[in-house]
Amino acid sequence: MKANSKIRSIIILALGLLSCSAMKNTAKSPSERLVIAIQNGENFKSVGETFDSDLILDLLFPDPSSHSFYIKSELVFEKCKFKGKINLKPQAGRKIYFSKEIIFEGCEFEKQFKINDAVFNARFQMGANLFRQSLDLQRNSYNNICRVDENEIGQDLIQQYSNFHENLSLFGNTIGRHLLLQGTSVQGKAQLGNTSLFGSIDISNCHFHEDFNMDYAKNGQKLLAGNSKFFGRCYIKEIADFKSADLSSSEIFGKYLFSAKHDLTPEMTDTVILIDGE
Repeated sequence: MKANSKIRSIIILALGLLSCSAMKNTAKSPSERLVIAIQNGENFKSVGETFDSDLILDLLFPDPSSHSFYIKSELVFEKCKFKGKINLKPQAGRKIYFSKEIIFEGCEFEKQFKINDAVFNARFQMGANLFRQSLDLQRNSYNNICRVDENEIGQDLIQQYSNFHENLSLFGNTIGRHLLLQGTSVQGKAQLGNTSLFGSIDISNCHFHEDFNMDYAKNGQKLLAGNSKFFGRCYIKEIADFKSADLSSSEIFGKYLFSAKHDLTPEMTDTVILIDGE
């Protein structure tokens, strides 16, 4: 009996070791689990993981030439590191639809981050991240709040030719080159305060339907705001170290304030201002 008991114990132990080995061999990497979750429409949350592989449309959808792509997963990343590129840019004339929240907080991106021609139906949030290259979010439509705050971006922050149906917050970002917003429409409030950059801010040919604030921006080369319409307040206050500012041919229907820490007078050729000052 004792011999049989020992044999049974050995068999159970061996089966356990084989099971653990099999589980180890079939374990999925964070990148693989993310792709599977998106393909199955499952919510995905990751904290402190490293993603080694690229995230591109070809990996997510069997036919990347489809007219539309739908991502139904809620995606939340906290303190994660992305070593591969993120490039979700469909072919011309096609769209990506995100049904749920997309959140990146405290993450690091070694390569490009690009989501173009997308429709976000829930909150889009990026806070306190480090982007070694550009953050490219152009030609997108946001049906909920868009918050891209307090990030460090090595090259450009690009959100040009986009539509924001709620508030837009680009507060406190440090940008290695340019902030590009030209050709955008913001239905809610727009907050660009405390931006630090080493290139230009381009908000030309834009429509801001509620209040626009860009206080305490610093270190920029040019502020380009020509041919834009400001339907609410337009406050550009205490900006520092900009070499030029151009609001030519713009229309400002709410209260307007402009001030700079250094001697800077904006170009206002053909600019229409209905209410000046407090």
